[in-house]
Amino acid sequence: MSRPPTFIEPLEHRIAPASLLDARTISYTDGDGDAVTVKFSFDVFTGDVATLNPLANTIFKFSSGVVGEESPGQVLQRIDFTKFPIIANKGSTVNGVGMTITSTQAGTGDGFVDIGAIKANGVSLGKISIDGDIGQIDAGGSGLKIGIASLTVKSIGARGIGTQIPVPTPTAENPAPDLVSTVTGEFGKLVVLDDIKDARIRIADGRNTQNQLTTLAKLGSVVIGGSLIGRTVAEAASDETGVIDCDRDITSAKIGTDAAEGIIGGGGVNSGRLRAGGEISSLTISGDIAGGAGVRSGTISAGRGIGSLTIGDDLIGGAGADSGGVHSLGNFSSLSIGGEIKAGTGLDSAVVRALGAISKVVVTGNIDGTIAASGANSAGIIANGLPSVLIKGGILGGAGNGTAFIQSGRTIGTLNISGDLSGGGGDGSGMVIAQGAAKNIVIGGKILGSSGQQSGAVRTGLDSLQSGSLASIAVGGSIEGGAGANSGSIASGGDIKTVKIGVSTSTPTDILKGGEGLQSGTVSAQGRISAITITGSLAGGAGDRSGGIFATERTDAVLGEVPGEIGSLRIVGNFTGGGGIQSGRIATDGGIAKIIMAAMTGGSGSGSGSIQTGRGIFGTGNVGSIAISGSLSKAEITPGVGSATILAGGKLAALSIGGGVNGASVLVGDDLASLSVGGDLASSTIIARGMAIQAAKADVAMGRISVKGNVTSSQFLAGYSTAGADVNPDAQIGIVTVGGNWTASDLVAGVAKGGNVGFGDPLNIKASGPDNAAIISRIASISIVGTATAAGENVTHAFTAQQIVKMKVGAIVLPFDAIPANQSI
Repeated sequence: MSRPPTFIEPLEHRIAPASLLDARTISYTDGDGDAVTVKFSFDVFTGDVATLNPLANTIFKFSSGVVGEESPGQVLQRIDFTKFPIIANKGSTVNGVGMTITSTQAGTGDGFVDIGAIKANGVSLGKISIDGDIGQIDAGGSGLKIGIASLTVKSIGARGIGTQIPVPTPTAENPAPDLVSTVTGEFGKLVVLDDIKDARIRIADGRNTQNQLTTLAKLGSVVIGGSLIGRTVAEAASDETGVIDCDRDITSAKIGTDAAEGIIGGGGVNSGRLRAGGEISSLTISGDIAGGAGVRSGTISAGRGIGSLTIGDDLIGGAGADSGGVHSLGNFSSLSIGGEIKAGTGLDSAVVRALGAISKVVVTGNIDGTIAASGANSAGIIANGLPSVLIKGGILGGAGNGTAFIQSGRTIGTLNISGDLSGGGGDGSGMVIAQGAAKNIVIGGKILGSSGQQSGAVRTGLDSLQSGSLASIAVGGSIEGGAGANSGSIASGGDIKTVKIGVSTSTPTDILKGGEGLQSGTVSAQGRISAITITGSLAGGAGDRSGGIFATERTDAVLGEVPGEIGSLRIVGNFTGGGGIQSGRIATDGGIAKIIMAAMTGGSGSGSGSIQTGRGIFGTGNVGSIAISGSLSKAEITPGVGSATILAGGKLAALSIGGGVNGASVLVGDDLASLSVGGDLASSTIIARGMAIQAAKADVAMGRISVKGNVTSSQFLAGYSTAGADVNPDAQIGIVTVGGNWTASDLVAGVAKGGNVGFGDPLNIKASGPDNAAIISRIASISIVGTATAAGENVTHAFTAQQIVKMKVGAIVLPFDAIPANQSI
């Protein structure tokens, strides 16, 4: 193709007119004096010389003047590719043409050019480069694979609509100026050196007049050196501003070059937004994603999924609902946030949400919901699966309900939180939730409840159709309940394998501690808790059932009826009741294999400082062993009714107390095989009903009993229910040894009071219940090193059974008949 002659003479010292230089080039002087050149990639101005300027003037529209006439300060308002000739069935003659617009600083110019709009509807553009700002561009069309091969500009929308042709009366042919660009088909590459501000770029599918799909949208890559910014003003004109919107996939996007740049929402709906109707394969934001006043402002969304997403700084919610968020209808490969997730005042603000799984999550800072008036359900991550999550800060709930959270619709794999999991005033604030199971949760700091219900909490198994098991959880600091019900707590809808609370310390403090709220400061499972270690103390609070460990039975779709049990429980410090009813409590519907603790003390609340098993209908309620290295005692001031109680629904194989027992109750539904007390036993009651299945000639309700100190004002009742009723006339007691004195106390096997003055009265009778003729109630041996004394004039005390085999008090051996009878002393 031959080129026509150049139509401009050498420039003199004057304003040069907009001039056609050759078959592919024009030049002009822009509004601030810069010299601008527009150059196409191939010859577009060909043909008769007399027609070239008129053709150029249909394509180029300036704010003043035309091609070939001198006019100072021209702004190129529009380049119209549709004015090039059309070839039937082939579209424009310039399909695939590239264009480079360069600006050379001159006079008072800034070295950059402003282009109002490019109109290329139905034209497939090649490589476009603009040395400045453009307000709007349309390209591509139905049946064309490529809309724009690539576009490189300094900025988009930064100059507003002032650089476009004003239209007093908009029509379909001449619509009002705007900052909305539509590219139909594939957009190969978009490079913006600075910002996209207030503008919208849409990459759309192409359809024919019958609405049949003819062209598939796609955005290859996006590189924005500055920010994607929505219009700040809160009004309808701000809707969909600062937006890149693709009907299908986006291959990659990189926004910003430093921490000050990112995606910034505005005052309108969907302002400051990157959206793909399909998948975003790779996305990097150098600074923040920040929501604004508009709904869904400052957001990223993908209709199918996101490959990798890296946010260099913070994810920040705004005043708009769903603002400052990342939303995917599919999976995430990875999510990395270099700063924090910060709640806004808008509902659901600052939330990463995926309907699929997010394979790997790393957040360098906090998930923070503590902003004043934080919006409900703001600041969090929710997905349908979270295999690996690392939060290098903490999760800090705020005033809004559900603020600051990690939630999986299915399982949580590994979750590591370096700081605290703390609740706020909002219900459900500061929470970790797995609708299904969780494998391994590590919290380096504390779990802290607050005034909100379920604030500062870990929950698994909320979906009854999934396994709710929690394989392991370790909390480096304490778990402390707050004023809200169930605050500061761990609760599993299935089994828990291991729980570790606190780190090694020479001075154990209250590590699991109830608060003012109901069931605050607790660990619970619907099923079995295999092992719990508390490196400190367990203490009830002012709230009912606060400061406790609970295992309840459940009905499992696969396993059937599952009893609530505890395998082993080790409390390095003390176990203490509080002011609330049943505060400071260990309770299971089934049994407990082993408990080790320093000391056990009741509180002022009724039933506080207590252990109970066998509350349900599944499981035995058996207890393997309880070892208390210190004392078992009631509260020193205003002890609660039923506090300092051990109630085993089944058998208690071994109870060892290193110190003394004072004001306590040990109530055993079946037999107490062994009891050892290292100090005195005073004002206490020991009850055991008998063996679950009697032997041929034996029903040992209490096996070996050893008290190294004194026994004072206490009762040992074999053949009695945990409610204190005589139920077993066959109950027997084994070997009893007392290292000190026996004062005003009873040792009873299978005998009931026959009068009102106490045991030892002639009116005493056999206990109620079925009487096996082959078994007699018996006390095998009694040995008291000190004295045995009954105190009180109107009450009698006794050692009583059908048979006492032998008894020694001090140096005196007391004689009993070998023939069983109602023997008492």
